[in-house]
Amino acid sequence: MDALTHPHALAGDIMVLTQSDLAGMMQFGDYVEAVAEVFRLHAEGKTVLPPPMQIMAEGGAFHVKAASLPSTDPA
Repeated sequence: MDALTHPHALAGDIMVLTQSDLAGMMQFGDYVEAVAEVFRLHAEGKTVLPPPMQIMAEGGAFHVKAASLPSTDPA
């Protein structure tokens, strides 16, 4: 079973979600608020944004981008 033929298949700790899965979880306004919050945190220097990594492949490349937000754990 793989994520291409079974979109809900787990690959390690990664779950692949479909567009309808996401639509059922959040309203559009929630996305806008979340993105605005992350831009605010980034402007305040509270995010970690390493440079993107490029992996060359036959016929193109993959761009891997990562970031992290502050922990919400009160400990």
